Amino acid sequence: SGNDMDTSDGGKNSSKTKDYYVDNMGFRRDGMEVESPFGENGLIEDWDAVEAIWEYAFKKRLTIQTDEHPMLLSEPVHTTDAVREKMVEIMFEKHAPPALFLAKNPVLSSFAVGKATSLVIDMGGKQTTVSAVHEGFALQKSVVRSALGGEALTDVVLKYLEKQKVDVRPPYSFTKKVKGNGQFDVKNVSHPKTTGSYALFKKREIAADLKESVCRLNDHTFNSAEHKNVPLVAYELP
Repeated sequence: SGNDMDTSDGGKNSSKTKDYYVDNMGFRRDGMEVESPFGENGLIEDWDAVEAIWEYAFKKRLTIQTDEHPMLLSEPVHTTDAVREKMVEIMFEKHAPPALFLAKNPVLSSFAVGKATSLVIDMGGKQTTVSAVHEGFALQKSVVRSALGGEALTDVVLKYLEKQKVDVRPPYSFTKKVKGNGQFDVKNVSHPKTTGSYALFKKREIAADLKESVCRLNDHTFNSAEHKNVPLVAYELP
């Protein structure tokens, strides 16, 4: 997530810089925007964000000296030469690993289940990709991509709730206490400097949890008459 911050030099020269917070997004901050380093095509576009994520991963999570460890980077099967070159450039200039290898996502998925040859279906947040892997190589001409992924389903759920006049309220927007009679005392909490992107991010979290808890996938063609007797699943919003 990036937070735009104004800086000035004696009131004469001003510029905007980004301060990146890479960690649990549960803590709300005034003016904080939620951003992804990936574009709509699933490829990296914000390299400053990528650098911040790598820095956080190496220093605060893995706590390693990067110049002492060979690196393996995964990449989408449809990545471009320009993106690959930039990844390698940043990795060597900023972290200086003794060796670096780039591998396609479907190849790594195939190896993860002990297969050198397979058909890999990768359903991510922004897109779905189907790739054939033969003897450890992703066959580029076999790749089929769709712009629909998990986030599209999450947005469908969120829009359905809004259409039903359900107020999806992120946890930071209210306080809830149990009263003596077992009822809840709910009070609104105003945070006028909360950005739209952060509010949407937290609403999507709720919609995604609802989706994962109650939604089901048919293993055959949907027939509304056959599904009238499917038991309902209760879900309590925050």
